[in-house]
Amino acid sequence: LRNRFFNTAMPSNVENLEIYRGDTENINLAFTNDAGEAIDITGATIHFTVKHFKDDADDVALIQKEIDSHTNAAGGLSQINIVAADTQDLEPAVYVYDIQIEFEDGTKKTIVIGNFSILHDITRV
Repeated sequence: LRNRFFNTAMPSNVENLEIYRGDTENINLAFTNDAGEAIDITGATIHFTVKHFKDDADDVALIQKEIDSHTNAAGGLSQINIVAADTQDLEPAVYVYDIQIEFEDGTKKTIVIGNFSILHDITRV
């Protein structure tokens, strides 16, 4: 499991992710303010998108997930689940991704962007 801690008051983080094609990965998210206190994400939606290029339209995204059921919303905790089917048919390559949160009041914040690398797998079960 990958644990990510994001301060939504700060500018977007840049972080590169790697996953073997066809693997399952869970990205744990913890949202905090400048004081390190949890931000209540009740009613918020987290958007996770992977594309070939930053300028590609959302409707051609390779992976797109919307998370509105959180691990502990009041405690600022959520999780993005990448299942084997999300990557098993993708060519090993470097793609781009971002994670954005949309709060209940309509406020949107891109919290992380970076490269999303699909690595060659050996076993193709």
